[in-house]
Amino acid sequence: MTDEVLQNIEIALAHHDQQIADMSEMINQQWQQIEALKRQLSMAQDKLKALEAGSAESASESNMTVTEIAARDKPPHY
Repeated sequence: MTDEVLQNIEIALAHHDQQIADMSEMINQQWQQIEALKRQLSMAQDKLKALEAGSAESASESNMTVTEIAARDKPPHY
């Protein structure tokens, strides 16, 4: 092999190494974003479940009179 061919191979190898490093960094950043989105989705699902549970409670309140609801929800100082 001539020196010029060897130099071209070394240049190509250096470019490939840089591309691999760049892609590895990009994958790492995307993985972190996916994990953050998973956490946000989990929190949103928890909030939605809490809202659904609250609406189920309000549905059961429809059978109660205003006096019964007020007696149940009275402040602690009474």
